[in-house]
Amino acid sequence: LPKICEASEVSALIEQADLPIPNVLRWTFPDDWLRLALRGGEDYELLFTCPPEVYERVQSLFRRCGLRPPVTIGRITTPGKSGPDVVMRRIDLRREVLEPGAFDHFAASSSSATPH
Repeated sequence: LPKICEASEVSALIEQADLPIPNVLRWTFPDDWLRLALRGGEDYELLFTCPPEVYERVQSLFRRCGLRPPVTIGRITTPGKSGPDVVMRRIDLRREVLEPGAFDHFAASSSSATPH
C-alpha cells in the first residue's frame, strides 16, 4: 500500500477492524499478530484500489469468477503536509502512521522485512 500511495501521490486510511486477519494468527501470536499480518509476507492477499463507483462491478466480477468478493479495508485520502502516507485507525480509534516496510521476496536476503 505505501508503494501505491507514493506512486499515485495519495494517502490511505485503513481500518484495523476491517483487516482480514485469521483468528489462528491472533491466537498463535497474541503479542505480534498485527505486525506479522502487515509485514509477514505469507498473506497472499491481493491489494488494489478502485473508485467507489466501480466497486460493485468489481465485486460482481469476482463472484462470477468463483472468487470471494474483495474486502474493503479503508479508503484513499488526500496526502497531508508530509506527503503520501498510510494511516491505520486502530480498534480503539487512535490513528497511527504506518512506517513503510514489508517482506520483500526479491531481496538478496529474504529473511526479514525491508523498508520500501
